[in-house]
Amino acid sequence: MGDSDQQLKSDALLEQMKTHLTTDAGKEIIDKVGFVYQLHIAPKKIGFNEVIYTVDLKKGEVKKGAYEGGKPDATFSFKDEDFVKIATGKMNPQIAFMRGALKIKGSFSAAQKFTPDIFPKPSKIIFPFSGNSPQTSLQHIIEHNMGDSDQQLKSDAWLELMKTYLTTDAGKGIIDKVGFVYQLHIAPKKIGFNEVIYTVDLKKGEVKKGAYEGGKPDAMISLKDEDFVKIATGKMNPQIAFMRGALKVKGSFSAAQKFTPELFPKPSKM
Repeated sequence: MGDSDQQLKSDALLEQMKTHLTTDAGKEIIDKVGFVYQLHIAPKKIGFNEVIYTVDLKKGEVKKGAYEGGKPDATFSFKDEDFVKIATGKMNPQIAFMRGALKIKGSFSAAQKFTPDIFPKPSKIIFPFSGNSPQTSLQHIIEHNMGDSDQQLKSDAWLELMKTYLTTDAGKGIIDKVGFVYQLHIAPKKIGFNEVIYTVDLKKGEVKKGAYEGGKPDAMISLKDEDFVKIATGKMNPQIAFMRGALKVKGSFSAAQKFTPELFPKPSKM
């Protein structure tokens, strides 16, 4: 981490955003979003000579420097040029995240609202940018749906085996490495309908049917029965599933990033 006095393209955009938030359109953004973002903008490489900005969409303020009101709802790190591309709709934030051009800490609820829609349109920015790429929101792929069902799923047998796996040396290694609690919402056919809920507790090494009873899980993941099995067995890339809307997540990015096939027993052991 760090800070820098050098001039960035982002400086002009964020300066313009101060004015934008005083307009009727800007005030609507504040009412709609209501989160605080801390931006770490690097001239050339993430993590080096970063300039930090706070975009407070609770108060409608943009300030240079770290957030002083506690913990921001989400922290974003990117290069100067990539921030400008994302903010102006020229770079898909989902693709940027997958490629490592956008790094995020904090809640999905806040992150899903960090879209080009919160920024002034390119035509209103004081430096020129071309292109009218569709402004892509994370919101349509980061949702949370509750429910339950008694019907038999392929995932039931799979998660039953997971209980035994977590008692093995390999399973204990996963617990030590991950240390998060996942609440799974597994739908027979369509996400959000007749979901069966499981808790996969990789702090205690437990798998139970039902919602997590120890407070708030680190991440809640919704997906169809067949897609869960594909992801867990390594036949489906969870990042691609997330982008396509087959995997929906709410909670911590740190936890979500560790939800990979490596958590589960290999198909040969099942």
